[in-house]
Amino acid sequence: IGDRELLGESGDIIRSFQQCSATQNPLKHLETMLICRHMAPIAPDTLPCFPFTKFDPFLIHHCPHIIFTASTDQFHSQSFLHPHHS
Repeated sequence: IGDRELLGESGDIIRSFQQCSATQNPLKHLETMLICRHMAPIAPDTLPCFPFTKFDPFLIHHCPHIIFTASTDQFHSQSFLHPHHS
């Protein structure tokens, strides 16, 4: 949108994170995705995923300005400065 990069997901990835994490906070899981620079770092353990051999379509090449997830029961927001971003 304009000059802002957005990255969104349906909620499936966050639900998978919650299955294998003590925290249920979706913002912490979105933060983990940004730190890992990967949309599905828990695949294929709790999230079914087709194996890719030549490229990984889940890599996050550019840190988005806004990242969001759907299918949550409440709205929350937080500012986050990526540790590798100057």
